[in-house]
Amino acid sequence: MAATGCDDSINSTAAARLDLAPDRFLFPRAQAGDVLVREVELSNGGQGTLKLIEFGRSSYDLDQFSLEWYAGDDETAKSSVFPATIDVAPGDRITLRLTYTPTDSSGARGSVGFRCNDPNKGVVTIPISSPRGGAEIFVQPDSISFGRVPAGATAEETLTISNIGSEALLFDSIVVGGSADFSLRIGDVNVAEDPSVLVDPDGDGQDGLAPEGTITATVVYAPPTEGPDSGELIIRTNDGNRGELVVPITANGAAPCIQVSPPTLEFSAALVGRTTPKPVTITSCGQEGLSVSNIRLSEDTAPAYRIREDFELPLNLPGATPENQPSELIAVEFTPEDEAAYGGKLIIESNDAATPSVEVPIVGRGTINECPVPGVAQASYTVLPLDIIRLDASSSMDPDGSIARYEWVVVERPNGSTAVPHETFFNRNSPADGGRDDDTSTPEALFFVDLAGHYVFELRVTDNLDLVAPSESCPEPVARVEVTAEPNEDIHVQLVWDTARDGDQTDDDGTDVDLHLLHPLGQRWSQAPLDCYFANKNPDWGPPGAVANPSLDIDDVNGAGPENINLDEPENTASLGAPYRVGVHYYRSESFLVGDYGTSAVTLRIYLGGQLIDEFERDLVVTDNFWTVAGIEWTPQERRVVEINRFWDDINQIP
Repeated sequence: MAATGCDDSINSTAAARLDLAPDRFLFPRAQAGDVLVREVELSNGGQGTLKLIEFGRSSYDLDQFSLEWYAGDDETAKSSVFPATIDVAPGDRITLRLTYTPTDSSGARGSVGFRCNDPNKGVVTIPISSPRGGAEIFVQPDSISFGRVPAGATAEETLTISNIGSEALLFDSIVVGGSADFSLRIGDVNVAEDPSVLVDPDGDGQDGLAPEGTITATVVYAPPTEGPDSGELIIRTNDGNRGELVVPITANGAAPCIQVSPPTLEFSAALVGRTTPKPVTITSCGQEGLSVSNIRLSEDTAPAYRIREDFELPLNLPGATPENQPSELIAVEFTPEDEAAYGGKLIIESNDAATPSVEVPIVGRGTINECPVPGVAQASYTVLPLDIIRLDASSSMDPDGSIARYEWVVVERPNGSTAVPHETFFNRNSPADGGRDDDTSTPEALFFVDLAGHYVFELRVTDNLDLVAPSESCPEPVARVEVTAEPNEDIHVQLVWDTARDGDQTDDDGTDVDLHLLHPLGQRWSQAPLDCYFANKNPDWGPPGAVANPSLDIDDVNGAGPENINLDEPENTASLGAPYRVGVHYYRSESFLVGDYGTSAVTLRIYLGGQLIDEFERDLVVTDNFWTVAGIEWTPQERRVVEINRFWDDINQIP
């Protein structure tokens, strides 16, 4: 047995076992000036050397307590100085001696804490207590770490819950918060499924946990995917001082972790005599750095496969964080020689102790099939916002087969545009309401141009043998369609918004932000006839007829927008004495299904004579926030946008 320096590792090849006798420092009631001593023996009942470190984890009042230790039976060698590491050989022990000199009669409280290499304990907390009225909870350990557990595996950790008070400890609830991959059992009972197990957890026929009683609970971790997890055990009891006790839980944290995707590398059909590459992503999913020592193909892998050697080994990736999981791409190339199936395995070896070797099956087949050729009937459009265009790929061809799928991909669009290609619309007069998803087996698709701006579409075609063009296997020229949407109205106002907490802003549930255009003579928002908005979409403002009358063309009530207001031949704002004013109202931040979505980031654009003049951005936080954005001055001599930027917490407070 020896005190050693801090450079000694706490890890041990043979398992050590820490035994405590007793498991706490229990002092009787005492008065100021008394001097009381209690001891706890720490013995090693395992076969490996027990290492004790970090006694700085202790928590107690230094004015009332002093802690010493000694080895074996030699009390004369006791010391208050704790070295960085204390080694305890198998069968040996040390003794912790705690002296209590109370300054009042409130009772002894605190704990002595340290770490050890017992694989079942890790962090150890020895409570300091004295009898007092009521129940008192004590949980050990005070945190749980699962270390590295691979996806699909299950691991368990135990903790003890004790009542060191003088009355029964009653449990209101024990809840596992955080990751759903954690669960809790008492005995064979899942506490979440049957909380009645908490009524009499020690089975003595009386409600609660009896004084001096202890129960053992099991925390289960079953991750379906790789990566760090965290949670907490929230224990609510009738302990008057610790009614809610929280035990942090971590897993797959301080250890290297590897994740490889895709799980199977599928080349499908590749041209005979041509090299086709496929990427493989290696991701670091643990908090410690990942070191990949070897990347190779198995011996039975077909020679048609090779690893593109554009990386160096070892391949080192830093540890992951909640915001970032570092990754590296490698490539496997496939060059088939015949029309045949080819198999193999990619093997990646790393310092992930749970999965030191990852095997990725490789499948592919060679074909003499020629590549399909994408083609578009019309490559450019100049349209108005809210127009519908027809995307036509009927000029695509396949030299030795047929086209099986046509995929239109939007690669460029105005910020805030959410439209997607459709096969048909539910209501062609209201395309913003959506339609049937594009049928990729047909060459044509319809697209609703929801915003002014520039759009670029790319066409990808797949033949009847699954060759895709353009691709690395079929490097055919890219077939593009470019669309320019320019408003032709004198005034065009466009509103879009982004609600971060709405996972799908294109579905039927979401936030509602409303666009308003107020006539120069208008006095109040949301009041007909001089406010153009969802309840007054086509007001009659100008002279008889359609002149100088605005229209709200889209009212989006479920997230993201857009909403547009157009006005041709505006009136002379100089003669009216005020500008047209543009406002934005957060009509509803609540969801019909999942509660309040919170903040929406609003973007408003103003076009004059078809040209974008100004763009404004602001966050709206809760229902009924109102933002007076800008004024539009329109005279025979000048047309301009003047920023107002006036914000109101509640539209009903606007004078």
